[in-house]
Amino acid sequence: MKTRLKELMQEKGIMSKTLAVKIGISEVSVSALVNGKSNNLETLAKAAQCLGVPVWQLFVDPSEVITQATPREERQETRCPHCGKLLHITIK
Repeated sequence: MKTRLKELMQEKGIMSKTLAVKIGISEVSVSALVNGKSNNLETLAKAAQCLGVPVWQLFVDPSEVITQATPREERQETRCPHCGKLLHITIK
């Protein structure tokens, strides 16, 4: 299962060795999580907690989430459903 773990680790400046120590697993296990070769949800939850993000952010970019507080019609940007490119909307 593909995750954003590597991207989030880079954003937070956390190396795999540091993450491994903080959540009590080996660096090899962190590598397996990063590369999608392991999908242990308990370990992913620990990694998310260590990174200070909700678990869902390991799987979905926050910009892809549409909340009820921000209806799609009111947003000034959205993603193309075909290619995923970010589109900026100008309302005149």
